[in-house]
Amino acid sequence: MQYLISVALLAALAPPARALDDSALVQTAALARDASLEAKEEDAAALEAEGEDAPAQGDLAKYGDLLSLTVRPVYGPELPFSFRSARRLQVLMHAVTAKLGLKLASATFTHGGKELDPMSTAAAFGIGDKDVIEVSTPALAAEGAAAQARAVHEEAKLQKMHARKEEEDKREAVRS
Repeated sequence: MQYLISVALLAALAPPARALDDSALVQTAALARDASLEAKEEDAAALEAEGEDAPAQGDLAKYGDLLSLTVRPVYGPELPFSFRSARRLQVLMHAVTAKLGLKLASATFTHGGKELDPMSTAAAFGIGDKDVIEVSTPALAAEGAAAQARAVHEEAKLQKMHARKEEEDKREAVRS
């Protein structure tokens, strides 16, 4: 705004300014612009110095304490999540399903065996720092069951291989 006022003032004084060269007008406009930028920076610095702690305290009151949670899918690796205690659990549910590539409608979230209420907050539901949230969907349950079946099958194969190897070692010992 100050820049525009300075330019308007210079334009009004244009006939007497013809005696001056154009560089003087450009320098005056630049000085006016620099002065307005410095004023803005000073105002921003003053506001920042006054209210430096206010936004941090406002966030704490508005969103609650920061919780470090572990999300444990039925099948797959555990995921660390940071979450605010005063936020709705619905926010956590959306973030987890998006990260895992699941559909929210089919996902079931539990904490300590109780199903989470999406409209509740972490603090109201009794979720604390370092707690574990379990997530399950039919797709994850099927993947988990298939992985468990593969593991059982592989274990049986390993046991058969060890039994064959022991038999073979016994035969070699008898031959020797």
